[in-house]
Amino acid sequence: MSIDYYFPRIPNWMESLEYLTYLDIYLSPVDEESFRTFGDLPSLLFLWISSSSVKPKEGVITGSNGFRCLKEFYFSCWEIRTGLTFEPGAMTMLEKLRVPFNAHGVCSLHGGLDFGIQHLSSLKHLQVEIVCHGARLKEVETVEEAVKNAASNLSDELSLEVRRWDEEEILKDEEHKLAEEFEF
Repeated sequence: MSIDYYFPRIPNWMESLEYLTYLDIYLSPVDEESFRTFGDLPSLLFLWISSSSVKPKEGVITGSNGFRCLKEFYFSCWEIRTGLTFEPGAMTMLEKLRVPFNAHGVCSLHGGLDFGIQHLSSLKHLQVEIVCHGARLKEVETVEEAVKNAASNLSDELSLEVRRWDEEEILKDEEHKLAEEFEF
């Protein structure tokens, strides 16, 4: 069955879909509660979440509970600060992951970039989309390096694909200074 519908929140009946194996959903905003609900679906093998926003804007932490069977996870959201963070023990069966990371402002983050990709021990294919809009080249390269470092801790058979979205929107240093002056 296929239904085209936008969900402003997860419907209460979603939790009762114990035999659901495939879910492609547009949900906005996405939050940690959404991930807990999806993670509690015991038969879910494939999940694609599309969203226009995430709460909190900094990103969502995916914990070690849930997603017992999930093999493929695709996440599309361009209005997210650093993306998803995977804790140790998260998505233990995950083989394919496609996820965006926003490069704008990452150099101002304290403590470096740790997405937790290195905790996804079953991962065989990782596709990362770096959103370049409003970022400096240094920020884009910082995200790329962080992803590659995390992925290097996984299997030698891991297929890693890193793409840049809106690469033409990377700011030159002079443009970045002007943009900072107009941010509120």
